Amino acid sequence: MERAMKRVLAAMALVVFCAGAAWLWNGGGRDASATHGATVARSTSAAASARASDAQLEAAPSTAMRSGDVDSADIDSAPTRAEVGRTEFDEAAHASDLVVIVVDPTGRPLEGISLQPHPGEMLGAHADVPPAQVSDANGRAVFPVLRTRLVTAYPAWNLLADLPFDPQPRLRLDAAAFAEPSVRFVLPPGGELVARVRELDGAPAPNGSTLRLQLLLPHERNEPDSTGPQWKLPLVDGALRFPWVELGREWELAAWRPKGSEPTRLCARGPHVLGERVECELVFGSDQPVVQFRVLDPEGRPLPRVEIELARPAIFGSLEKTTLTTDADARFVLDGKLNVFAGGGDFTITHRPSDGAALMGRASLPIERVPGWNDGGDIRLEREPLLVAGRVVDAIGAPVEGADVVAGEEPNWFLGESKSVRGRSGAGGAFELRGLWTEERFRVRAHTSDARSPDTEVTQGAIGVVLALSPRYDLSGTLLLDPGIDPGWIRFAREESDGTRSDLRRKPTWGQFAFGARGTPTFDQSDPNRFELEPIEGGVFDFVCSLENAELARIPRLALHADLDLGRIDLRGKISLVEIELVGDGDLAGLAGSYSWWPSGASEHRQGSFSGPLVSIASAQVPIDVELRPNGYRSALLEQVRGRREHRLTAALHVRLVLGTTGTLPAPPYRFDCELYQGETSTSQPNGARWFTAERREIRCLVASPGRHEVRWHLERKLEGESFGGAVGSHVLQEHWSSIDVLDVPGEQMFEVRLDAAALDELARNPPW
Repeated sequence: MERAMKRVLAAMALVVFCAGAAWLWNGGGRDASATHGATVARSTSAAASARASDAQLEAAPSTAMRSGDVDSADIDSAPTRAEVGRTEFDEAAHASDLVVIVVDPTGRPLEGISLQPHPGEMLGAHADVPPAQVSDANGRAVFPVLRTRLVTAYPAWNLLADLPFDPQPRLRLDAAAFAEPSVRFVLPPGGELVARVRELDGAPAPNGSTLRLQLLLPHERNEPDSTGPQWKLPLVDGALRFPWVELGREWELAAWRPKGSEPTRLCARGPHVLGERVECELVFGSDQPVVQFRVLDPEGRPLPRVEIELARPAIFGSLEKTTLTTDADARFVLDGKLNVFAGGGDFTITHRPSDGAALMGRASLPIERVPGWNDGGDIRLEREPLLVAGRVVDAIGAPVEGADVVAGEEPNWFLGESKSVRGRSGAGGAFELRGLWTEERFRVRAHTSDARSPDTEVTQGAIGVVLALSPRYDLSGTLLLDPGIDPGWIRFAREESDGTRSDLRRKPTWGQFAFGARGTPTFDQSDPNRFELEPIEGGVFDFVCSLENAELARIPRLALHADLDLGRIDLRGKISLVEIELVGDGDLAGLAGSYSWWPSGASEHRQGSFSGPLVSIASAQVPIDVELRPNGYRSALLEQVRGRREHRLTAALHVRLVLGTTGTLPAPPYRFDCELYQGETSTSQPNGARWFTAERREIRCLVASPGRHEVRWHLERKLEGESFGGAVGSHVLQEHWSSIDVLDVPGEQMFEVRLDAAALDELARNPPW
């Protein structure tokens, strides 16, 4: 069982992705009256439910786990402890085993309940925690040899039921719990929730589809973001059973097809009566476009019920691959929404027959797509086609045998698969790569251990491509820096005799390894001041070290004709560290913000951000002027700063913005608000709920400075793919921006910001992205 609670962030803020990237994932619209993608939500009592029709679900109970804090408040056992008769199961269990019997408040055994022993915070990650167990048809779960260990444990452990409850049910495994041979775990009142997901034609969701159940908190019912706990699990034959969920709650269900780019959503009321069963149905394509394709062999014959591999561009230049199976009519279905992080809707499919060569084809999502079925047409596969062919030569045109030839780029990220296709040059320097590229154009290059060709852009099937190698060499050295100076701040450049300058990049690192352009891993040096640059073309040039465009050191007429270690480059005394300590009332550990700075008297501004109460800026020139913008506080201009200075924070101004319009707000997954600016600097920080909603057309914010502020409308789209998440947004409706005058007075200031209804309606009908 895998615990999964994903949250988003990004502007990419993954971007982080990022994800975000970070990212941290929340649900979409929360209006229960607008059940995105919902078709059915029905309930029956436990006594009247037709369980025989759900034999398969009953045989494979859900082991849903909540993602959240396992140390939430204890839930007391029900006052009546039902007596469940002993069976041969009890007799067979070893005396050292922990036998748990899970029942509802009436004493009825509960099947499919996932139980996890937990040692509590005092032991935490240092404890040897046994794996979770799931109760059987008699409500019993057995943890081998655990009773002997826990009966004398101090402090006492807890037994958690990983169920859709907030907080999760728990039982304290103290002396009272061990008074009988079997531990009785009486769960709080609950009911059953069954989710079914199907295609528009009635077929169950394809294998590999997933479903997320998220609790809708009462105060967030109509908010575009939700922070309630969530459980995400794979569907089995298009269905998922939660055997025991909290009564009286509202839930959002979101379902994705394999590697889907957008979920189908349903907001539904869960069970309200003890033992009640609620069934929910979601239909892929009911609230978003889906595209159907048919797969043909090279002779034009359909390929029904065959496995295909779908490959399409993904985030950070990687490749996302998914395995699908065509149906009886040789068709497969994709989401019609694009992954905005990856570009267009191009993709390739590959079928590998057991008795022949691979078959490949390229296709793209239709340009015009509407919610529901969209026909993508036929994809006629071919024998694995020629990708690119040519020869590799050296600097004087002589053929080079044994050179590595690479089409595409290796991603500088650990997510996804490489899009590259690799091969080697043979006799006479000839090379031939086969495959099918996802886009029309791509780059190809060649390299040996000490030489590399420039990237050459080609199209599918290009022939006669000549890749000319030129020598490339490693350049390294060690920086001598004053204490507190981060070597990562230093930049390197190559300056030619005519004054043209090109940046030189450090080798990318991951963990303890550094990967050079030739793909050879080496361990990072223990000295953090040590640098190794990506292999560069030989020649005679000036080597320049700089910080924020200020030159720190120069090695003139450096002759590079072999790998070279420059030795020590002394930068001591050339960089000053300015530190600004932010002080104020309360805990400032979570303080964050941004700043601009420039050498005093200069006009070129540099930007930066900070986290925590200490702002550190490295500069080759002092003193400097700094404009601080701490989130939730007043902005401040500090002049002639050198060394260390203390700055006391001043509380921000409180502003309430009321939206004046009769227009319709964009529907989820879009979110709409406004932001305040002075010049190109953001001056507002959300103070509470950020987004305008149909029920709440006002937002509060903290403003960094008094004076005139421009009101800019802002639209954001929440992205929730099955394997990625984040947000994309920008300012919109620029012709309808306005301004307000914020006074330097205590208390809250209220402003009505008016917006033309027709403009907002048009944005809601035709949103970007």
